[in-house]
Amino acid sequence: MKYKVKILEEPFNLESEEHDILPRASTVLVTTTDNEGETKEEKYGFVDREEVYSLIDSGQKINLNHCYIAGFSLSEYRKRKGLDGSVSINLCDARNAFFDTGESFERAIGREIYPDKNVSSYKNVDFIGANFGDGDIDFSYAKFGKGNVKFGDVKFGDGNIVFIGTEFGKGEVYFSIAKFGDGNVDFRWANFGDGDVLFNFVNFGKGKVHFSGAKFGELYFVVPKFGEIEILFDWTYFGMVKFSNLNIFEKENGQTNRVTIVFSNCIFKDSVDMQYVECNELRIYNCTIEKIVKLQGLKVNRFSLTDTINFGQIFIRWKEEKLSEVLTGESAQDKADQLVMLKENFHSIGRYDDEDMAYVEYRRSKRKATCEEVRKEKGYKKISGIYKYFLVSMDWLIDWLSMYATNPWRVASRMAVFFTVFTGIYLLFPELIIKSDKISQPYFWKCISYSIATFLTIGYGNITPLTWVAVVLSGFEGFLGVFLTALFTVAFARKVLR
Repeated sequence: MKYKVKILEEPFNLESEEHDILPRASTVLVTTTDNEGETKEEKYGFVDREEVYSLIDSGQKINLNHCYIAGFSLSEYRKRKGLDGSVSINLCDARNAFFDTGESFERAIGREIYPDKNVSSYKNVDFIGANFGDGDIDFSYAKFGKGNVKFGDVKFGDGNIVFIGTEFGKGEVYFSIAKFGDGNVDFRWANFGDGDVLFNFVNFGKGKVHFSGAKFGELYFVVPKFGEIEILFDWTYFGMVKFSNLNIFEKENGQTNRVTIVFSNCIFKDSVDMQYVECNELRIYNCTIEKIVKLQGLKVNRFSLTDTINFGQIFIRWKEEKLSEVLTGESAQDKADQLVMLKENFHSIGRYDDEDMAYVEYRRSKRKATCEEVRKEKGYKKISGIYKYFLVSMDWLIDWLSMYATNPWRVASRMAVFFTVFTGIYLLFPELIIKSDKISQPYFWKCISYSIATFLTIGYGNITPLTWVAVVLSGFEGFLGVFLTALFTVAFARKVLR
């Protein structure tokens, strides 16, 4: 946003049904040009920052609705007063205010407001160390100039803090070490410009933090602290996002804080770093990932990627992040859709063991979804429903035998089980088989030898079935041996050759 300032020799008086706008002695005309080249003119009441400082001294309520304030700096105020700590400021409203950094003020047409001061040196809007006390604070649709906007080390107290539709300009935005009390913090449709947005070491109380519709250049949450809170990013446009050491599970008075982070309908244009984040629930719903999302070390109770499209890469680990336990969906089919996306993602980043586990869970979720569908439509009373249940049973059998041909060691263990069962049958019923006269051996080894030759379809012919029951039983054993051997070969090759 580009803007020019002009001082008009006329008083400012504007009526509004929504909020109080105080009359001012002078009017400031601000002409803004957005990135699309659209120009807009708006009038504001001029407020000398010296007037604001005097109101701070007196402790009176400060109403800056629809006001233009140039070069506001609490650091300068503290320096004048010889203060080191926070400054109590009874600011109730600054809706649609324009906080200029002073950079463009020297081009103002009209009378000189600060003839004895170099206003252009104030390149920041500085609320550092402000103590706003309890109560609602409203910066809705306020505009900040080209410089940095600093709310560092600010204490907001209990109440709703509103920055709806705020334009933060091109500089950096600091909320580092700020402390919010209990209440909602609302940044909906705020435009943070091109600079870094820093919420480092910030402390939120109980309530909701809304970033819906906001636009960021680069967003940083480094070692923040939260109470019982929900952080909402809905239709939010991101550059780079970094949540570093976000530890939500700090206990206060023996109670664990429950924090939910929701990304809904967002576009991640750049990398997202949420490594080692700890929270109760993380939902990335109906989002588009264009580059990299890092989620290693994630510790959550519930995690979902419902309807999210991944054009980039998600770096997450199956076992370490316990995805089989924490991944949730609105239905079995919803969970299956997330799992197939994760399976393809694991394949693209070369985590083939994780790909196999995601595939297994995908097949199990699909099986559960089929059962839910049949029960919902009462298909179990129809031929089609019975057929689907048969397919589900076969699907379960393949899972039990081999985890869908992803685990050769499970196949080997099942082969050992079946081999032992058939050998046991031959031992219990000796009349089923007969030994030829060519080889002499104990009956126990005779059963083992016959079971090996049958199961592996070797067929030495030295021991043969005696009855038709033994023929059928041997044929079934041979079929299982061929089937499980093929299954083992597929699973072993899949595991080893990759």
